Amino acid sequence: MSPRRFVGALVLSLIVMSGAAAAQSTRTPFDRLALDSPEAAVARFVDAYRQHDYVTVYWILSPAAQKAWTDDFYAFNTEPLIAKLPAGRQSEILMAGIPPMDQWDQQDVSWLFDRVMVTAEAAGALPVQMPKDGMAGPPQPRPDGAVTIGFGQGTAAVKFRLGRAPSGQWRVFSVSAGGGNPDRAPWGLGKTD
Repeated sequence: MSPRRFVGALVLSLIVMSGAAAAQSTRTPFDRLALDSPEAAVARFVDAYRQHDYVTVYWILSPAAQKAWTDDFYAFNTEPLIAKLPAGRQSEILMAGIPPMDQWDQQDVSWLFDRVMVTAEAAGALPVQMPKDGMAGPPQPRPDGAVTIGFGQGTAAVKFRLGRAPSGQWRVFSVSAGGGNPDRAPWGLGKTD
């Protein structure tokens, strides 16, 4: 093969590969979330939360926050999940909206998270009430490389703690309100470990 043909083939290969890589970066709904800054991640999270799109809320949570929620749920450690439900009715309300596993439409954890959040919403017991108005404040760096961002004002304000994923995306570790513990994923509820 002549050097000109080799260079031409190499250039063509690079063009095709870069096009494939660009297509891959937006291939799935998760890839299209555009979590390239802390402010963008908070805005997308708030938008999904307000639209009751709890599958997307789950996707924006960091892997550590997803694991904390999943561990609590599967261990049936309901304290952080149902802290705001009426006393004596926690298990009844929580399980009322969640069918037995053999009746699930999905086996995906994000679907289960959505069902729990919809059930909590119907019971008037979402773990965090998102302010109706507001904007994300500027990111405040933390010593561990994470950032915190306040959203809303006054007693309705919530605090987001975010970290950067290896992909470069910003993901939500915790959302806490009213003195919640931002080190307790994902809702700042429950006892401090």
